Amino acid sequence: MTLSRWATGSVTSLVISMACASPAVGQTDCANDVADQQSVTGFSSLIDGQPTDPQRPTLALAAARGAGTTILQTTIQIAPGKRRGLCDAVLSLQLPTIQWNDPFGLSETIGLGWEQRWHADDGRLPTIATFLSAKVDYSRADLGISLGATLIVAKTIGRVAVYGNGFAIYQETPGRAATWTPGFVVGIKAPATAENALVLDFVVERGSPASIEFAYQFALPGDLDMGPGLAVSLGRTRQLTVGLTLQKEF
Repeated sequence: MTLSRWATGSVTSLVISMACASPAVGQTDCANDVADQQSVTGFSSLIDGQPTDPQRPTLALAAARGAGTTILQTTIQIAPGKRRGLCDAVLSLQLPTIQWNDPFGLSETIGLGWEQRWHADDGRLPTIATFLSAKVDYSRADLGISLGATLIVAKTIGRVAVYGNGFAIYQETPGRAATWTPGFVVGIKAPATAENALVLDFVVERGSPASIEFAYQFALPGDLDMGPGLAVSLGRTRQLTVGLTLQKEF
């Protein structure tokens, strides 16, 4: 979910996308060994379409440094139930972003997200999921809003998972004309070991240079996942963003 799908500016948006990635699902009505292989927890713009473990809150932290700015984003997410439908969903709350540049700041924004997996990869048909998001800027009396919709398709082929995300963002800011921004992300995840994986994706969004992202994700003891990565803008001026994600289930 990169670039302006949650926020304006590539660094902020990259961070937000990481917070929506999901660890694998446990033994519930939604357990699916093939689809579980598709979870992306590294610093990547891909949305994997996979839910978190049911009724176990997940705290996701994502930090990024690029264009002279450092951003820290915090997201809380949970799958609300253990039965089919509820355990296929993930509800998320995006807290205000902390930003370090000149000066230090805390964004006056808050976001809500709903990811729903409608079909899990069964070996024949791919994973199909959607992600809907809403973000409110309360820094003014007239609220600014951003609404996003993403279609997610993921397919496991052998030991490799391939992904496609197509998205559209509607943004309305007081004093400015409303805008629609479409885009897409395609990517691949290749396991390095039983617990580690490499993720590569390509991002295109109208009005912004395309970018390539690389991430390496691995699991740590105590239900903790970590994923360093980097993004390279392919515009006339190459811009490098480095980032790190941490996710902890409780």
